[in-house]
Amino acid sequence: MASTAQTAYELYHRNEISTAFALMDSLRFSNQDACDQLEYVLLKTDLYHIKNQTKKAYRYLIKREFDVEFCNALDQYKLAVQKAYLASQVEGIQRTETLIKEMKKLPTSVSDTSSFGIKRLHLYAKVAKHYGRIDECRQLISKASDIQLFRKKLYHPESCGFLRTLGYSYLEEGQFEKAREYFRMERRIYEKHRNEFPKQLGVMFYDEANTHYEQLEFKEAIVDYDSTLFYWSIDPPSKVYLRYVHEALGDLYYELGNTALASQYWSRASEIKSPKSRDKTDHLPQLDTLTKNINFDQLTIAYSDALAFRKSTYGSHHALTGECLTFVGRLNEMQHKNAEALTAFNEALTILIPGFDVKNGQFPLDSLDQINRYAFDALLGMAQIYFSNFEKDKNPESLESALQIIDYAFKALDKVKISFEDSHTALFWSDFTYPITELSLTIHLAAANLSKVPHAHSIVAFQNAEESKSYLLRSFMHKDKVLRKGKLPSHVKDKEQKLAAALLRLKGNIRMEEKRCGDAQQAKIKIWQEELVEAQQKYASCLSEISQNYPDQFNQLFETPKMNTDEFLKLLAKKKTTFVSFFFGKNHIYRFHSHHNKVHLKDIPLTDRLKQLFNQFTNELMDYQHIDPRQTASHDLYTILLGDIIVPKEHSLAIVPDGPLYHIPFEALTIMQPDKRNFEYLLERHPVFYIQSASLLYNHLSSPSKKCAQLLSIAPQYQTPLTFSANDISTNKSSLEMAQLVGSDVIKSKIISQASNSDIIHFAGHSSINAENEMMSQLDLGKFEKSPLHSYEIFDMNLDAALVVLSSCHSGSGKYARGEGVMNLSQAFQQAGSESVILSLWNVDDQSTSELFSNFYASFLDGQHKSSALRTAKLELINSGDPLLSHPYFWSSFVMFGDDDPIEITCAKWRFLPWVFILAILSLAGYWMLRIRFMY
Repeated sequence: MASTAQTAYELYHRNEISTAFALMDSLRFSNQDACDQLEYVLLKTDLYHIKNQTKKAYRYLIKREFDVEFCNALDQYKLAVQKAYLASQVEGIQRTETLIKEMKKLPTSVSDTSSFGIKRLHLYAKVAKHYGRIDECRQLISKASDIQLFRKKLYHPESCGFLRTLGYSYLEEGQFEKAREYFRMERRIYEKHRNEFPKQLGVMFYDEANTHYEQLEFKEAIVDYDSTLFYWSIDPPSKVYLRYVHEALGDLYYELGNTALASQYWSRASEIKSPKSRDKTDHLPQLDTLTKNINFDQLTIAYSDALAFRKSTYGSHHALTGECLTFVGRLNEMQHKNAEALTAFNEALTILIPGFDVKNGQFPLDSLDQINRYAFDALLGMAQIYFSNFEKDKNPESLESALQIIDYAFKALDKVKISFEDSHTALFWSDFTYPITELSLTIHLAAANLSKVPHAHSIVAFQNAEESKSYLLRSFMHKDKVLRKGKLPSHVKDKEQKLAAALLRLKGNIRMEEKRCGDAQQAKIKIWQEELVEAQQKYASCLSEISQNYPDQFNQLFETPKMNTDEFLKLLAKKKTTFVSFFFGKNHIYRFHSHHNKVHLKDIPLTDRLKQLFNQFTNELMDYQHIDPRQTASHDLYTILLGDIIVPKEHSLAIVPDGPLYHIPFEALTIMQPDKRNFEYLLERHPVFYIQSASLLYNHLSSPSKKCAQLLSIAPQYQTPLTFSANDISTNKSSLEMAQLVGSDVIKSKIISQASNSDIIHFAGHSSINAENEMMSQLDLGKFEKSPLHSYEIFDMNLDAALVVLSSCHSGSGKYARGEGVMNLSQAFQQAGSESVILSLWNVDDQSTSELFSNFYASFLDGQHKSSALRTAKLELINSGDPLLSHPYFWSSFVMFGDDDPIEITCAKWRFLPWVFILAILSLAGYWMLRIRFMY
């Protein structure tokens, strides 16, 4: 019969925590039999540990370790594992490693699949993390998670430790969304036992709030901090935690304009004095951005108090002190106390980046593994002050200091690794680093104006601007190339693709149901969330397997190739393409363009007049009742944005837009003819196409033209029929084969199946854009398919298409993200593998669309470049003789993003000719063998 201590231990491992707690409260160590004492000590220390009382657990273990008797060979090993595991959170790394060495000397061991095996994996993972071996840390934790999933114990409290370690590893790298995933997994464990673990629930909300705080998501952070305080009112933690929560809430409410509430929280924080702690295991939220309408006296008091608290609690050289110094520096900068600001920034960076010293010109990179956003804030602040000093006194030393710091910031940016699956974090970093990019362009432009070799500064500025462009799309396409089109075995590719698809499907399902109300929806969400946790773990395990078995391919995932600028310029000249890229800043639009194998940089002041021209031009495009649309706004915009650029007559124009420029069809801008009497559209001079970044264009220019054999036309049937549909496309003049999905054949499963084998995909129907959540934008598949095709489902499609045409209204609309462009259906198709996409910027007219694409395919299938074929089709409308259809409203809505190369059509019916030839030879050989046989 099992002893009482053993029963409690079994209850604990069956996740019946409250019953185990109650049973343990009735027991005493002295009342246990010799062979039950160890079980009692191990369980008691586990219970202390999961209640966040690790020091108490460790002290109790040390007190009892010489009292227990070892009744079998494994007992001593179990105690050694428990001791090292608790010491890793209390004693520091040196003591932990000593205990691990002692543990390894023992003659017996435990299986990885046991509870103590899980602790051992977590222990080794923590050591790896301490020494910066993050990949090894994650591999060990992934193995532990797999075991727990197999044991159906992923939601057991013993999983909490390694989930939190994993969360912190992502948080330290700036991968906030990934960190939040693991913090939420841990929170769900404690929610199952909320009565036993209110303090731990508070810790989980606290960690989640920190990730929102880091991403400047203030309202979401406040909700989580409020939940933290609620649970901590039930079971209060160390006062140091309460101090930081109150400071954070004070800053957040100040950011939101509620200064009265901010003052209350700051006052509560200042009442909590330093406990003289040296515990470096605390993970605390930090102060955040300074705001408009600032009461400097109030903020100076709050930040001075916060800095003094950190110094007395953690010491003058702790990272938390360094981060606080960043905000002291920014506060001084805003009050124009530049000398004090520079001192604070330099002190902060000396702490946050070991070896950094701007006075001695020390900018370490080799030893820099990670750099957080507070260090970037300090670098940005220093560079701004030095450049401001240069603008005042024209001292070249100030300009040189600004150049050194801003260039170092960009080199340090390469150290920030962002997970390709973590799009939310990638978007945050893209937006967060935009001010650094803009300041870089400003500084290098000033340096170019003073330099004897201005082109050198233009090149650096261009490369810096390019780093901020379309990071998410580039990284997704790179990941696709490495994982699915690289040298990985097919079974590995298939596994990764299926698991990635499951993640997208579950996330999409959850987002759809969150828009609805009711208990049924909540029940579905709960089920899908449970499935999502398992899917995330399986996908993490898959990546872990790839990292171990195919390290070269795995490392390539995080090494997005940089563009060779000189080679890029040569390819542009060879392909007869002029490149124009815009960077939309706060006060200027920075423009790069290629000419004579050089990159030229210009800043265009963002005046009120220019902003008015954007609106005026858009209004003129929409006002198609005016027959002559070539108004002042169109010509003035051309003059300001492109007028001074020399584009050879035979060149096409590749444009990288930014900001509001994403909504402008450049081909509709007008140019005054040489006789200065008439205007002509830019389209009448050059083919125009668009692309999200120069790196993407470089990849397309250096790739061979696509060979095409199959066109898939998709024509849904609606209650109100469309005049034009995809089945109106004619391929009679080419050997291209066309597959049609019309009416009742327009089923999602058929589209997904046939699209993967198609070279050109044409969708003629309706689309719906979700500006709040780009993953929920969709193509309406008509009355025979109730479920639309969502963006998250398109992301998962495995395409190899040369072109996707979205002949639907507003297919190019969507939510704008700085640096990424418009997050629309085009991005979804490009990330799925399509080389280029034609989409619409506004509502399109059915009749003009029919004529436009009929003319487009006639030219495109005849071998023209995509932009040239689209230009030819648009010129047909302009010169049609119909004054209405010649208005740019009817033809300039459709624009092309991506690769501009023509296609080489390979007749589908001859694709199998080699096999036919082989079969013919085999048949002939068989015939002669039979003939010889019968002859003899």
